[in-house]
Amino acid sequence: MWCPYLLGKIMDFLNDTIAAISTPIGEGGIGIVRLSGSGALDILKKIFSPPSPVKAKFEDRKMVYGYVFDQISGKKADEVMAVYSKAPKTYTGEDIVEIHGHGSVVSLNKILEISLREGARLAHPGEFTKRAFLNGKIDLSQAEAVAGLIKSKTEKSLEIALNQLEGKLSVEIKKLRSEIMNELALMEAHIDFCEEDLPPLSMDDFAKKNSHWLKKIEKWLKSAEEGKIFSLGVKTVIAGKSNVGKSSILNTLIEKDRAIVTDIPGTTRDVLYEWINLKGVPFKLVDTAGVRFSDDYVEKIGIEKTIDEIEEADLVLMVLDVSSEIDEEDQKTIEHVTKKGKDCIVVLNKTDLKRRFDYNDVESYIKKHKGIIKTCALNGMGFDELKEKMFNLVCGGSFDTNEYLVSGARHINLLKEAEQNLISVKESVEKNMDIDFITIDLKEAWNKLGEIIGETVREDIVNKIFSEFCIGK
Repeated sequence: MWCPYLLGKIMDFLNDTIAAISTPIGEGGIGIVRLSGSGALDILKKIFSPPSPVKAKFEDRKMVYGYVFDQISGKKADEVMAVYSKAPKTYTGEDIVEIHGHGSVVSLNKILEISLREGARLAHPGEFTKRAFLNGKIDLSQAEAVAGLIKSKTEKSLEIALNQLEGKLSVEIKKLRSEIMNELALMEAHIDFCEEDLPPLSMDDFAKKNSHWLKKIEKWLKSAEEGKIFSLGVKTVIAGKSNVGKSSILNTLIEKDRAIVTDIPGTTRDVLYEWINLKGVPFKLVDTAGVRFSDDYVEKIGIEKTIDEIEEADLVLMVLDVSSEIDEEDQKTIEHVTKKGKDCIVVLNKTDLKRRFDYNDVESYIKKHKGIIKTCALNGMGFDELKEKMFNLVCGGSFDTNEYLVSGARHINLLKEAEQNLISVKESVEKNMDIDFITIDLKEAWNKLGEIIGETVREDIVNKIFSEFCIGK
């Protein structure tokens, strides 16, 4: 079922041909310029020339060797392999052309420029996938899975995205919506044709069905909270005062020298981000500027960013230097972490140096921590234990990625809204309220579930989802 907005947009989008570079910008063996739309083949014929005088034949899904020519300069733009794929059996449901050239920024931009000059227009972010959605090739949850595949940081996050792309979530959502619609149709028939001889409504049977729907959504939401970890990652902020070894800890965790390390306090002034994979779970590590008293304007900005990062963190590694006593700057950082109620692992670093405070004193400063790990970034001591603690704190078990049908924040919010609608339905039934009231909440639950797969969706939601894609996909 397509909403009027989608039907109108499908017709609009079929009238033009879009083009974009679909491979990462940089140096590589191969780069691809992709075109989609009814004019894709005509544009290819204008800009492509085979090495022999014989005219090129473009057969469905067959690569052709030749050159892209710049008609203005009369010069070759690149040596390429071109392939034409005929609609509707394509990714977008439209004619698609892919020009495989050398992975040079200059040559790919030149091919794109020539394609645009011959009638294509530059694609918007995610527009190829948006066309696939509008042309009914995939639903909205599958389109979001494409973005999930591109952003996957671990094999498990890749598996979850693939499950969603295969339509496992869509099948379950459609089945539930069908069951709800059957009950809605029966109820609305009783409202509109109350004088007709219709089968009686059994509210007891309906209540059992509603209870079943609620349990199903509850199960999805339970798995979704864990699934979200794989799709979004665990934002882990390394916090502490200046010169406690935060950057060294980052470098040791990722096993390479990413952050600059010196003995000078205030070396790190901006935020650094790196990803690590712990047993299939992606952790987004954030190295921050040390929280301390400073008159340096630039450093102050870095410290403000640190506080912002702590507020957004899923997990904080609170780093203390055992070779110096806990001072006011340590306490200030601890205050920011504890005030926000963040899950916190205390990392006692520089254990190779002379100890200046009792480890037991940590308890009096950080009462609500999730563990204390002793480390030495210089020789790597304690880091296996730290990684194990990070994983167990967030996950604490094995995972079956096939269970995670739902992982995106948008899906979770819509499921929660649908769940609340069905709870309202349950309460209305228990209070013996008129079925008019019951159908209002029941239809709203049906609509919210439809938003997940794009069968009931607003224009602004569709635009926002695809605006977060990369250009060329």
